[in-house]
Amino acid sequence: MVENIYCFARQPKDPKNFWDLNPELRYIAPFSKLYKEEGSAMMMTAIWMICDPKSSFTNSSMPEELCKEEVAKNFLKKPIKWSEYREYIDAYKSVCKTKVEKELDALFLILKERQQSGEDLDWDTDFEKKDKIILTQPTYYEKYFSLRAKLKEEREESLAHGKYTPSRMEARGQDY
Repeated sequence: MVENIYCFARQPKDPKNFWDLNPELRYIAPFSKLYKEEGSAMMMTAIWMICDPKSSFTNSSMPEELCKEEVAKNFLKKPIKWSEYREYIDAYKSVCKTKVEKELDALFLILKERQQSGEDLDWDTDFEKKDKIILTQPTYYEKYFSLRAKLKEEREESLAHGKYTPSRMEARGQDY
């Protein structure tokens, strides 16, 4: 249950109910503008799928561009010019994540870059650099997993202190 707690945006079982489940977003620019458009609940659910830390797409190893393609094709069932929704995607990433989630994102990018840098180096010509990256990488992973534990605590604390309390229907898995 704790893994499903997020104090700002949640994914509805029925994507057409996104705004009902997340009414706060209606009052934040630029979402307040999108809210007025027909079909915007489906688009916000798609953005949730691409950007939210709890989304399977976000947690997969798929690049964001591929996630967008798959969501457009298989969820929205139509081609999407994602550039037209850049404002909402950027806002979602900025507004709808906690500080810890943002730290995790930044650290994850560092881990990916370090991994790629190490892979790009040749043992014969860059032995010391490559060796140093490999030997220090576990320290970065420890920090990453420490932050993940902190995020779990943040979600548990949020639930325990009443910042978000699931309804009986939600607790039974029947929310929106």
